[in-house]
Amino acid sequence: MNWFYNAKIGTKLLSGFTAGLVQEISAASREQDSGAEQINRAIQQLDA
Repeated sequence: MNWFYNAKIGTKLLSGFTAGLVQEISAASREQDSGAEQINRAIQQLDA
């Protein structure tokens, strides 16, 4: 029973860790999109 309890805790930790990584990746993706939009606007201003 002890191994099952440890596996259950490990699964919860891994699940929480994975959820945290997904949130970080999502935030980084939004930041990258924002930066790309800023670069596009700057290039359009240079072309104008």
